[in-house]
Amino acid sequence: MLELQSYGNLASALDINDLGVVVGFYSLGSAINVNPVRWVNEEVEILVDEVGFATAINNLGSIAGYMRFTEAFILDTELHRLGRYSRGAAINDLNNQGVGVGSLSSGNPVIWTTSGYESLSSPTYKAEPIAINDHGWVTGYSDLGAILWRNGLAEIILPNVDPDSKFSARDINNRGQIVGYGSGPNDFAFLWEGGEVYRPGDRLIPEDSHFTITSIEGINENGQMIGLATSPLTGEIGFMLNPVPEPTGFLLLVGGWACLIRKPA
Repeated sequence: MLELQSYGNLASALDINDLGVVVGFYSLGSAINVNPVRWVNEEVEILVDEVGFATAINNLGSIAGYMRFTEAFILDTELHRLGRYSRGAAINDLNNQGVGVGSLSSGNPVIWTTSGYESLSSPTYKAEPIAINDHGWVTGYSDLGAILWRNGLAEIILPNVDPDSKFSARDINNRGQIVGYGSGPNDFAFLWEGGEVYRPGDRLIPEDSHFTITSIEGINENGQMIGLATSPLTGEIGFMLNPVPEPTGFLLLVGGWACLIRKPA
């Protein structure tokens, strides 16, 4: 494990690109005075000397985030300040075309570019975009369940099933695979692909493994999934599911242990 330089008592990494450059925020001592930063080779660099957060970085090195929860920004060869909005502005992800997704006023979904924002369709309900792929597909959560925007249209890919249910899509890759989880007592971690919803925790984890997948937070272009699992032996712990070509299945890496899990036919 590499420790990222923080110089202070509060630091958090929020995103990493394929080159290993990390972005997030850190503080020189106060929990309310944090700066958006970038770590390269473990060394920290302040991006904007204002209170804020760097939330996303793409493979070209462009960075997105927001200051004081009211002003979104994109930093490429220069800093693009995208306007102040008194009721809030956020960018949650940035693709390799430099297009970001986020919200205005918490619940009004938008696409961000260096020119400003454009509203995403969200008929009659609040929604929050969380991730965007390089094809412009956007996913996130809404009052009705996990949501996907493609070709300008919004669709609920996994509806909330009861008043306590809240499904949220957390990531999407360029193959259109979407992962996420629900926070209700009857909800589950999921993989969405081609219109079908799968429960990796049921299909891929043997009952005698003692692990239960509670959330899936990310998926990359190789189909590797990361998230949280629980076990009566270890409590909550991070995991990674690695697809393997032969036999068709996944390699579960969790808590320093690895096991090969064959996918059901």
